[in-house]
Amino acid sequence: MVIGGVDASGAAIRVVETWDPAGPRSVRSAPLPVGLADPAAVLLNDGNVLVTGGVTDTRGWTATGRAFVWNANRDVWSEVGPMSGARRAPSAVRLADGSVLIVGNREGGRPAACQGDDPACPGSTVSGDVAERFDPATGRFHPTPPSRQAHLEGHVSVRLADGRVAVFGTRGGDGAGSASGVVETYDPARRIWEDRGDVAAAAVRGMTATRLANGSVLVVGAVMTSTAGRRWRAARALDRWSPSAAPVVRPPRRSVLPREILEASPAS
Repeated sequence: MVIGGVDASGAAIRVVETWDPAGPRSVRSAPLPVGLADPAAVLLNDGNVLVTGGVTDTRGWTATGRAFVWNANRDVWSEVGPMSGARRAPSAVRLADGSVLIVGNREGGRPAACQGDDPACPGSTVSGDVAERFDPATGRFHPTPPSRQAHLEGHVSVRLADGRVAVFGTRGGDGAGSASGVVETYDPARRIWEDRGDVAAAAVRGMTATRLANGSVLVVGAVMTSTAGRRWRAARALDRWSPSAAPVVRPPRRSVLPREILEASPAS
């Protein structure tokens, strides 16, 4: 399923296409309620699809905290949530119990016009360390403990064989910030984040992470970079990460939570 994007003028679009492998061909599905670029999408246990966050206005790259569920049987969209705040290019992973963990935000905090991390600032987005959990039964989002490190542009989340979620990498907005190959895991049963060190390939832009049959995760990074002579070359990296990696002790980033989360019930 291909959801949203931008058109030739750069505007966020509502177009949704579903690929039918039996065809094989793509079929136009019901359009999104709003145009979205950079959303996260995940298949739910019932065959429906959850879409969260993204950008609704590409002129100012305005992120949204809205979320929608596509009903596969009826080909209709319904709004759920909303999330705790706006997120651009978050990651979404379905957990063993059918709920969905939402992590990260490409923008990683507030617009430049905002002072610090004021949650009352108009148009503000959640910090990169804010995580939450979607309950398909109620259509609501619930806060989880914040991740130890902020996950910004290019991070990837993978569900592990034991039910934990591994989150790889982070990079400053639009590649301008410093890259990090940080890895951490979230245990839904214990509601605990643990720092698992670094993977070099996770610091490379364009990184992907895929769980292998033996439970390890293959991390592949590739990006085109320019040299002093303006010639382009491919930078690539390849690592295999083991879920048995020992936790690492290092200072976490300070968590900044919107007031709605701070005042909400801790249940998830």
